[in-house]
Amino acid sequence: MAARETIGDLIFLLNRLDEQIRIELDLVGHRMSVLAVSQSFLFTAFTTDLLIADRFGRFRTILLWAIPLLGIAICLIIGFALSAAMYVSHVRKVEREVCRDRLREELEESSLRPDVFRGKKIEILAHVAPRSIPDKFGNYPPLLLVPAIAICWIVLVGALLIRGTQPGS
Repeated sequence: MAARETIGDLIFLLNRLDEQIRIELDLVGHRMSVLAVSQSFLFTAFTTDLLIADRFGRFRTILLWAIPLLGIAICLIIGFALSAAMYVSHVRKVEREVCRDRLREELEESSLRPDVFRGKKIEILAHVAPRSIPDKFGNYPPLLLVPAIAICWIVLVGALLIRGTQPGS
């Protein structure tokens, strides 16, 4: 039979889980920043390429195809990376909820005042539960922006196919 966790162990575990969640959410933020910056540069290059004179000929045609394909590839790569970070964050949030509930039970069962441990006041803060509405709304930007940008690139490639990409077209 496993030894019962102490209040100190649960507080330590809760702090570790909070730190791991923070790290994953930071990764989501950094990856969204990379997506925004990369796509803004690519969209700018693409529109500039559409407007340049025909004197660049074949090079212009290559760029008109390469830029959207690169944009789609970046969306896919960052999309997978975002999904991984969001999955780990979700798993840690579920683990944190279980740990928080165990800590609450231990504090209520202890002979100490339920809100004091080793002379320090313990306040179990309210949090955003996994699968709650605020948690889902917070996850919408990374889940929706990546496919939306990829769809924009696909529409632009479709427009190139319909319009044609030869110089002078």
